[in-house]
Order: sequence, then C-alpha cells, then structure tokens
Amino acid sequence: MHFLFLEILDQEIVRFLSELRCLLSKKTHRTNIHITIIGPRENKPRPKKTIERFLDEKHALKISGVGRFINHSDHVIYLAAEISGLRTHKLWNKSDYPAFNPHITLYKGNDTAHADKVYHHLKDQGISLETTDYDIIPYCSGQPDLLSTQKRSSWTQSIPDNNQRILAEIKQHFAP
Repeated sequence: MHFLFLEILDQEIVRFLSELRCLLSKKTHRTNIHITIIGPRENKPRPKKTIERFLDEKHALKISGVGRFINHSDHVIYLAAEISGLRTHKLWNKSDYPAFNPHITLYKGNDTAHADKVYHHLKDQGISLETTDYDIIPYCSGQPDLLSTQKRSSWTQSIPDNNQRILAEIKQHFAP
C-alpha cells in the first residue's frame, strides 16, 4: 500500500516526540514522526507539483491537544496537528478515514487500561509545538526501517527544558 507522509524535520520536535512515543508504546517504530496525509492507496500518489506549491508556502504546523479513537481493536492516542493548506491543495485523502483529522500517533494498542492511562497523562501535560520544518515523502508499507541511526540515549540532550520536564513526568509513570 502507498501513502504520503508529512514528515517532521525539526530535530528538537522529532527527538521529543520519538522519545515520548517510545516511552508510551514500549516499542520501537518503523517510521519517523509523521502525519499520514494520503493513503492507503493501491497506486503510488503522484501530486509532485501540488506538493511543491504547498511546501513553498511554508504553512505552520501546530501540534497540540490530545485525542483518541479506536481502529478495529486498537486504541489510538494522538497529538492533534493543525496545518492550513492541506485540503486547499488536495493533499488530504484517507479513504479509510474520510474525516479531516491530522494527527501524530503516539500510542496504538489493544490494552484499554494502558490507553486510558496514556490519554490522561498526555492531557495533563499541555504539549504545544510549532514548526515549518517538514517535508512530504512517499511511503510504501513494508519498506525498510526509516528511523535514523542516532542513539536514543542522546535524544534528550537537545530537548528544551519544558519538554524535558514532560518526558521526566511520563518516564515516572511509563518507563519499565
């Protein structure tokens, strides 16, 4: 299956959200921090000129607010993402979820109690991030690991103090 991801490139945000996602889900992930904007599709999406126009406009990506939904038997906990221009440029097409709900998944699993705990702890944190440093990339399910080779232990070294505080709070409740 083919997708288009809006992949965040701002390294402070990527480090923070990657560490947070690992703590909450207790596993490593095959994809970088992203928002799925198109897909799944059988055919490769090819809106190259549309993507170039959208990226040239440098829309601010605002990440704040916690939400949740159930996908089959999995609970999905996410941070809401707001970015203008996606619908205007027809860069939102999710056939399995027609509602416009850009988000970054931080937890996906079938443990209801853990999902409730994740949701309530994230709601209390007041996470708010903003960037214009992102790209739109194609992704095909089954493609190799996209995580950087950077060691996770060094991620927290460049995370701003407020986000360090949030990670410390989450670690108290979720670290093994």
